[in-house]
Amino acid sequence: MSRTHNDSDTDRLLVTERDCQLDDHNNRRGNTSTFFVTLSILVTEMCERLTYYSISAGLILFCTSKLDIGQANATTINQVFGGFVYIIPIIGGFLADSYLGRFKTIWISSLIYIVGVFLLPAAAIEYKNWNWAELSVTGRTALFGTALVCVALGTGGIKANVGPFGAEQIESLGKEAIQTFFNWFYWVINMSAPSSPTPVWRTFSKKSVLPGGSSFR
Repeated sequence: MSRTHNDSDTDRLLVTERDCQLDDHNNRRGNTSTFFVTLSILVTEMCERLTYYSISAGLILFCTSKLDIGQANATTINQVFGGFVYIIPIIGGFLADSYLGRFKTIWISSLIYIVGVFLLPAAAIEYKNWNWAELSVTGRTALFGTALVCVALGTGGIKANVGPFGAEQIESLGKEAIQTFFNWFYWVINMSAPSSPTPVWRTFSKKSVLPGGSSFR
């Protein structure tokens, strides 16, 4: 009888130990998954900010040199674009909270953003170098305007939701983890802002485009 009782205790101990090992394994997998999800969110925000600031840095020069738009009108376009980028997140947040959810809103907004990013070079390419018919200034302006609208809409959906969405992924880890996430989140933004104009200015300097210039070389 005593032996049966001891065997039963041993079995319970073995089951408990096995359960603890499974819990530790699941926790490690969960922490690894959370790390990669959080890293992906930070990379998404970095790419979005780099793209936005790069577009904003070269917008006036592109308008004046490629689209034959005057300096004053180009400045107005830049300011309107920047204004919409910071107003549309209100709509992006509303759609996420009321209809789509944060993940779907970020996903759809990213696709719209990518469309805009592809339309921007389409407005700048010298098609004659590809033995294609050259676009008129009106055609380039239409492509460029559509690209800016897509980028603004995409930014609105991403900007309003990517921060809270990232915090939700690590909410179970406590307030300190959330604070750490937002520290990195704003470091990513602050690092993207000053570094993004550098390749833009290098590109324009190689093309010898000055504020008063009229064409690419």
